[in-house]
Order: sequence, then structure tokens, then C-alpha cells
Amino acid sequence: MNELAEVWRYRELLLNFVRRDLKIRYKNSVLGFAWSLLNPLFQILVLVIAFRYMMPVGGRNYSAKLFLAMVPWMFFAQALMDGTSCVAEQVQLIKKVYFPRLLLPLSTLCSNLVHFVLGLAVLAGFFALRHVTLEWSHVPLALGGLAIQIAFLAGLMLAASSLAVYYNDVKFMLMSLVQAWFFLSPVMLPPEMALHGLQQQMPFPQVAKAIYLLNPMAPPLIAYRTLLPHDAVGATTNDYLQVITQLVPDFMSYYAASALVAAAMLLVGFLIFRRLQWHFAELG
Repeated sequence: MNELAEVWRYRELLLNFVRRDLKIRYKNSVLGFAWSLLNPLFQILVLVIAFRYMMPVGGRNYSAKLFLAMVPWMFFAQALMDGTSCVAEQVQLIKKVYFPRLLLPLSTLCSNLVHFVLGLAVLAGFFALRHVTLEWSHVPLALGGLAIQIAFLAGLMLAASSLAVYYNDVKFMLMSLVQAWFFLSPVMLPPEMALHGLQQQMPFPQVAKAIYLLNPMAPPLIAYRTLLPHDAVGATTNDYLQVITQLVPDFMSYYAASALVAAAMLLVGFLIFRRLQWHFAELG
């Protein structure tokens, strides 16, 4: 708790770090912050063309479903990669002046949260233009998923940022991991389609299903998708949460397990960071 109290005392410095990170990211760029909106739009356009028209999947409103999953995923991936190098890149500053080392990964997380909020604004505009209706009753579930994602991400950032000061391999390892993680998470493919494929093709379908859903990012991404109606042709219900719970009756158990994993990752990341932080200047 002493570390958190110290972060609070240095809150103005934290805000300055966030402002600095936001300015540096698009320094000498003509479009500036617009790139935080154009990048996801471009990637989503490519994926929609590939998976909606070239290899039709996902049913109606596929672009809306993809957008709803891609924005939080891009926040997760970008924040993790930025957070991995945030301490190693600031070793010279650490050597010169004292401040809570926690400010570095925390400011990186906050600056990426700003871009995430901008992405949500674009998402809201996209839904308005497409006249997409939301299942407002599922907002608490989605907000819970966001809390799980942020806690899990913060833990990973704390652990990775401290270990990357010792080993440059950490960043390269995470780059490969995030790429594989993207395809193993319910981003491009609807979860029900992925689960159906696992149950039909894998030799141990229940084990495969469990592994897929124990991915800490899977339940939050599915929770975001519940904000949109299922609207598949021939579906018995438009409530996507009912569709998921029919397919995975114990989905809420996996959702709770994801929350526990996120809390554990946050604690482990904090402990690793606290143990190593006083050696950053020596090893940098």
C-alpha cells in the first residue's frame, strides 16, 4: 500500500508522463491522434473483406462484431508492447532523479487508455451510422470484462517491463506470443464457430473447449460481444448471452476464472516489479 500512496503523491508527475507519451507517439506526424483511429479502421476493413466476403463467416453485422472485439484487443496488444519497453527506455531518467518506478508502466497504461477511449468514440459513431442496437442490459457484464482485461494487462505490463530490463528477449517473445494469442482469441471468428470447430475437430473436445475459454482474454471479449444481438438467420434468440450460455452452460464460471487469473497476474506482476525496481538503474 505504501507504493500506491507514493504514486498518489506523485500524481502530477504521472499526468506529465501521460502527456509526454501521447505527444511522443505521433511526434512529427501530420495526422497525429488520427492514426489511433485510422489504424484500427484499416485493419478492420481488411479483416471484413477477408472474412466477410472472401471467406464468409460471422453472419450479419460481422463488421460491427469485429469492431467491438478489435478495439479492446488492439488496446491490449499495443499497451502490452509499449509497457514491455517503458522501463528499459527510461533507465537514464531513473539514474538522474527519484520518482516511484511504478509511474512508468502506469503512465503507459493510462496513455493507451486514452487511445482506447478514442477508439470507443469511433466505435459509437460507427454503430450510430449503421443503426446498430445494443443490449444495454449486458453493459455490466461488458464493464466487468473490461476490468478483468485491464487488471490482467496491468499485471503483464508490470512483470514484462521489469524483466525486459534484464533480458531483451522478453519483448521479442511477447511480440510472437501476442500474434499467436490474437488468432487463439475470439476476435476474428465468432466464439460459437470456434467452439463448434474445436468440438468437431479436436480429439479431446472438452479439453480443447476448456483451454480456449481459460484464455484470460476470451471471456472479456465474449462479454463485449454480448452487447450486440445475435441476429443470425434461424437463431431461436437474439440475446447473444443466451446463445453463449446454451453453447457453454458454465460460461460464467470461466468468466469468474478469468477474473481470478487477472487478479493473480496483477499481484504477481506487482511483486516482481517491486522486487526488481531498485536494480533498474544498475542494470540499465
